[in-house]
Amino acid sequence: MESRKKQISVIVPTFNKARYLELSLESWRTQTYSDYELIVVDDGSNDDTQQILKEYEQLLPIRSVRIHNSGRATARNQGLAMAHGDLLVFCDDDRVVHPRFLESHVNAHALSSCATVVIGWQYGLLVELRPDVQVPPKILAALFLRHKQMAEAVSVGNNVIALTKRELRENYSIIDELIIPDPWFERYIVPILNTYGQDITDCALAWSYGTTGNLSVPRALFELAGAFDESLIGWGLEDTELHYRFAAAGARTFICPQAINYHQNHPRDELAMKWSWLRNAQKLLAKHTSLDVAMYIQAELTNLPLEQVFSILKEARALEGTLLLAAYQQLAINNARELATYGDGLV
Repeated sequence: MESRKKQISVIVPTFNKARYLELSLESWRTQTYSDYELIVVDDGSNDDTQQILKEYEQLLPIRSVRIHNSGRATARNQGLAMAHGDLLVFCDDDRVVHPRFLESHVNAHALSSCATVVIGWQYGLLVELRPDVQVPPKILAALFLRHKQMAEAVSVGNNVIALTKRELRENYSIIDELIIPDPWFERYIVPILNTYGQDITDCALAWSYGTTGNLSVPRALFELAGAFDESLIGWGLEDTELHYRFAAAGARTFICPQAINYHQNHPRDELAMKWSWLRNAQKLLAKHTSLDVAMYIQAELTNLPLEQVFSILKEARALEGTLLLAAYQQLAINNARELATYGDGLV
């Protein structure tokens, strides 16, 4: 195994997503930027993950480790402990990467003279047709023309594979036919980019937009802010909480539309994810008892428009140190705590 220090370490935690990990690893073979290590942390999978890793260890600069199932934060911290690079890139196991993914992350950091959290761009990617998946008619038409048997299978309610490893290997551009909307990204990142531009540091909630599905950070920021909080278990907010500490340490936040990866569609236990998010929201507020965190939780759990949140936080900064702000902050924190406890109809 090569022991020299690499410029980039890519950290990918995985748990029981062998089918999606296989497509993800296949896409890594297209990278234009070659000086990297791919650290895959298997968080106790009991599917074909280990077999797939063995196959791709012959094709990619992979360093992998299998740990007892411990959660996303712990798995990423294991990857951090193994990483050699000065630039750390986080990518999920269900992401197909654009050929210039790493090159674009590197270029974004080169433009900044200070420590910066770089948020990459993402699209949805149709890899499975299922009865519960809404697919734009144009994409369906292209699929059915290419694979005529798909129409019959879908018509009787069967699940159908829309993208295989072989197809991806032989014709990477097939992805262009399978791009679907990504609701989270379109709800959050697109509007904030339109409002602030690529440097969103001045946004009061800039720290809430970075997720480890597509993110890069200088190692030096971890030395200032610490690693992932392993008490945040299950789904949600372990990366948000870390970005909050990065911002508190003085990091800027930058959106890079060229650093693209594609989020594969797959079944998700939405109810379990929501309950997990609520539990972690309570922990987040207990750890960072601030107006910013309280308003973020309120915005997530109510219909409070983000524009209104930004306006409130801007006005609050002008009242820094006053009794009025202290009283309002306490009210906001109490409200957020109640929302995170009961969910306000979320579950």
